[in-house]
Amino acid sequence: MIIMQVVATSFNAHVRPFLEHDKYHLEMLNELTVSLMVYHIICFTPYVQSIEAQDTMGWSLNLVLCGNLVINVGLIAISVFKDCMVKVRQHFAAKR
Repeated sequence: MIIMQVVATSFNAHVRPFLEHDKYHLEMLNELTVSLMVYHIICFTPYVQSIEAQDTMGWSLNLVLCGNLVINVGLIAISVFKDCMVKVRQHFAAKR
């Protein structure tokens, strides 16, 4: 799973499959966030036997996940708001 994540991140960094700069940066942020989450999951294997360490890593994993969700949902909300404002302006401009 880690190797697959490294390959996907490397591919996106090298090939740059998105034409828009913002989408590229968001995709790289998502790939890096997923990589962080995969590394966190290692802490829940028998390699880490401390329950306290696993608990701390669980909270850290939740924090990374929530941060990623806030960023993605926030960007979607901003995009929807901008689109709605354009539609409202077009609607009122057409009535003039």
